[in-house]
Amino acid sequence: MRLLLVSQDFSPAVGGVQTYADRMALAFSRRHEVTVLAPALRGAAAHDAGLPYPVLRWPWWGMSGARPRKRAARDGRSGRAGVLEDLLTSGFGAVTPLALPLAALRTGTRVAFHAQVATAGAAMLAVRWGLLDRYYVAAHGREVLWAPLGAPQRRWRRAVFSGAAAVFAVSRFTADAVRALGVPAERISVVPNGVDRARFRPGDSWELRRRLGLAGRRVVLSAGRLVPRKGVDTLIEAFGVVHAVFPGAVLVIAGEGPDRERLAAMARARRVPVRFLGRVPDEELPALYGMADVFALAAREEPGGDVEGFGLVLLEAAACGTPCVASRSGGVPDAVDDGRSGLLVPPGDAGELAVALLRVLGDRPLRARLAAGALTRALRSGWEESAEAILARMAGGSKETTDEHR
Repeated sequence: MRLLLVSQDFSPAVGGVQTYADRMALAFSRRHEVTVLAPALRGAAAHDAGLPYPVLRWPWWGMSGARPRKRAARDGRSGRAGVLEDLLTSGFGAVTPLALPLAALRTGTRVAFHAQVATAGAAMLAVRWGLLDRYYVAAHGREVLWAPLGAPQRRWRRAVFSGAAAVFAVSRFTADAVRALGVPAERISVVPNGVDRARFRPGDSWELRRRLGLAGRRVVLSAGRLVPRKGVDTLIEAFGVVHAVFPGAVLVIAGEGPDRERLAAMARARRVPVRFLGRVPDEELPALYGMADVFALAAREEPGGDVEGFGLVLLEAAACGTPCVASRSGGVPDAVDDGRSGLLVPPGDAGELAVALLRVLGDRPLRARLAAGALTRALRSGWEESAEAILARMAGGSKETTDEHR
């Protein structure tokens, strides 16, 4: 099968959807003839040269001067370059109705897979014009719920999703959000995100602990873009209780974002030991996850549908053998096996979060059991398994992915 994978977020930029698109393109290319259509970015030519599949970059972006997004621990960006690229890549969806037909004609492709719904309207039109036979769409979370234009935007989104041969939701929460738009349930398959097990695995993190001055201390880690929905303020509040019980414990936060100054001020006011690392190089992420006693994600849903659709960092931490404590928010329950690979708590509840963190930090047998469960969870959550489930549906396999894939 010739397959055109379309994404407005693609490497060498870094982020959750970029990782999803990159991993799917690689897995698909092992079985089919894949071409990627994505915006041009500075440095993309050198990056694309090392890929086992061709990438068509929409050329208008080649003159923009936009730089690859540098996201901290999968999800942080800052500065004018980041804002510029946000505008450019988000605008890619508007020109895809022109770019996609040209790419389809150039490659002879009759099937498209869209890494997010923003570009999939082009495929819906291309099917109507007879330029494609069918298309598929992935659904992550926020982009399904966020509708600043109101009812017309939701109607358009329903039409795009409903016109797809299948919608691949990364969590049950996201699948419910797609169904709530009026998309037929039989069009939707739940296929959770995966993790790169060759990269994220248990290893020696002693050197990183030593360099950060954390040797011999209990470490709680959180990583991601510093925005309200990540709930870092709730985590800092909870950690005040943890620190009172374990005075040597430290909270380490990796990532950048607009909420950083407010969070740093909150930590200072509460006199809580919080280490803000800023952006952590990608190559150090496995050691960063591995050095923590527990990984925490206190996500919550914010107004406008700003929600954690899955929580890829939770799987990455699990693959490094680190148990998680996370909020039961959005798609997070699909990334954590409650009581087996980690503990889930109500979102926005600092007290319950503190209790869960104290349980894991203070009970070594429990921590060891959850760490073993985290590794077990990661072993069945590779990107290859996710891609195989998607390809099976494309080939006419089961119409709905069951919890056995989780």
